[in-house]
Formats: sequence, structure tokens, C-alpha cells
Amino acid sequence: MKYPQRLMAEFLGTLFGVFIGCGAAISSSSSIGVLGICFSFGLALSVSHYVTGPISGGHLNPAVSFAFWLRKKINLKEFLSYGVAQLLGASVAGALLYILMMDKPDFNQLLYSNGFGPHSPGGFTMLSGGLAELLMTTFFILAFFAVSTSKRDAATSLLVGVANIGIYLFLTPFTNGSINPARSFGVALMEGGDALNQVWFFFLVPMTGSVLAVVLEKVISKK
Repeated sequence: MKYPQRLMAEFLGTLFGVFIGCGAAISSSSSIGVLGICFSFGLALSVSHYVTGPISGGHLNPAVSFAFWLRKKINLKEFLSYGVAQLLGASVAGALLYILMMDKPDFNQLLYSNGFGPHSPGGFTMLSGGLAELLMTTFFILAFFAVSTSKRDAATSLLVGVANIGIYLFLTPFTNGSINPARSFGVALMEGGDALNQVWFFFLVPMTGSVLAVVLEKVISKK
């Protein structure tokens, strides 16, 4: 597949995933609850991965692309350009959500961003939120490695989405669920405040999870 098409797939796939997941959380949280929000993120990821997988690999997450670069499955140029495309896609999603929601009577510019401390749904500290994000990112990327070696079909994409649902169910009380720097950045950019001040954390921790996942995969697969 041509390089521009791969980047466009990552851009659009990330845009769709962030827009649907965060959009459901913002517009329908009172009716669908945490379970519904987590399913929205997971099902959106399944669809995005199914569509973009044959084109770009369906990374849709800078932490995943970073892990694939560490494994030498993509080169540095691909990792950086994938990351830019993903961040741009998430940012456009955040901007669209802001535009759609700003006329809502009770709109307070909270776009289901990630955070710790006062910005954590459960009031969890940076240490607790960071450990939870680190572990869940590591598990998610190990799962992604496993399915990326199999045939790309609807079942594979569904497994990626199901993993995301389970992880978000665990993470939501801690940080609102990230494991994806692009997902965090896109809405934090529009929300500002604590969300933007803390967004560095949701780059550092998932990227560290990528490193840990690569190390663990080498240990596990070592003959």
C-alpha cells in the first residue's frame, strides 16, 4: 500500500476512534454509563482496526507504533509519520467534539480527557494512575502483538476491541482510560487546563509500557 494512503488510514482511524469513544462519553454518559462508554471505545477501535489493518496495520496509537519500531517492524520515519498522523486525527476529533458540544446548555468544556489527582474520576494519585496505565498499556500491546501475527479479519479486530473494553473498564476510575497518547492529546488540546497540563504524563507512561511490552515479548517468546 502506498505511503500516503497508510498515513491517511492512521489519521482517519484515530479520528473515528477518539470521536466515537469520547463523543459517547460526553453526550450520553448519563444514559449509557461507564460500561457503555467502554464499549463505545472498544467497538470504535474494532471497526477502525478492521478498516485500516490491511492498509497501515491499524496501529491508531503512538504507543503501538513505538512498540513496532522497537521491534524493527517499521522504521523511524514510519514511526514518526504514523505518530503525527495519529495525533492530528485525534486533534481533529477533539475539535469536532468541541464544536458539536459548545452549544449544549450545560457544556463546561470537559471532553472526557485523562488525568490524575483532582482530574482523576476516582481521585487517584499520579502514582496509582501511572501504575494502572503502565500495566494496562503493556497488556494491550502484548495482545496487539499476538493478533498482529494472525490473519487480519473481523475476529482479529474484534479481539483488539474487546481487549480495549476490558482495559478501559479497569482504567476509567483511575484516569478515564488512555493507553493511547493520541486519545489523550486530542481532547486535552481542546479542553486546556489540568487536562493539557497533565497530557505529558499520558505520553510518557504509555511509551514506557511499549518498552516493557517489547522486553516481555522477547522473554516470553525466547526458546
